[in-house]
Amino acid sequence: MDSQPTDGELRGFLAQFLFSGEDVFKRVGQLSGGEKSRLMLAKIIYAAPPLLALDEPTNHLDIASREALEDALNEYPGTMLFVTHDRYLVQKIASHIIYMDNGRARMFDRFEAFEQWLAEAVDRKVDAQQEQRRTVKQSPSGLSKNRREQLMREIQELETRIEQNEVALKDIEKLFQKPTEDLDWDKTNRRYSELKEQLESQYQELAKRWKVIG
Repeated sequence: MDSQPTDGELRGFLAQFLFSGEDVFKRVGQLSGGEKSRLMLAKIIYAAPPLLALDEPTNHLDIASREALEDALNEYPGTMLFVTHDRYLVQKIASHIIYMDNGRARMFDRFEAFEQWLAEAVDRKVDAQQEQRRTVKQSPSGLSKNRREQLMREIQELETRIEQNEVALKDIEKLFQKPTEDLDWDKTNRRYSELKEQLESQYQELAKRWKVIG
């Protein structure tokens, strides 16, 4: 802003980030973690740089703070580039979406187009996983009856765990498509990565046992 802002203008701007009344006189050290995040974002947006780059800006913010941030970003006149798993923020703010997956970037000019592609990608992934499981199940060989029965029990246990993890993985992917307001993105993303690693390991173990059976 070119001219010196008045106290009223500054208070009005801070009010967009939920600072009102005596809160505007607090020292930074007195603020909570969420309040410090809001203050930092307020300072950046107030400076109005031509390009605003944000990394997961709604992380660790409560619902009211996220809504305040969304409103402020909607009024921001410059160009914004932000990384986020928050679909509400994407839907409300983004004009274009770049989705990164396995080192590849895909561009979408509408949120609906991204949602449709993601839903189709989830279906393709599930089909590929099921085909992989069918493929490892073929062939007979000569093993003792006890060894074969032991391997079959291990295979059944593995297949049960795989099915459970596949269901859990698909549930998380559905949640990513339609997140709840209280979704913990960090915790959910960690769980998603853990499930993918577990499934990969389980597929390998399953293939080894079928290979022994022949």
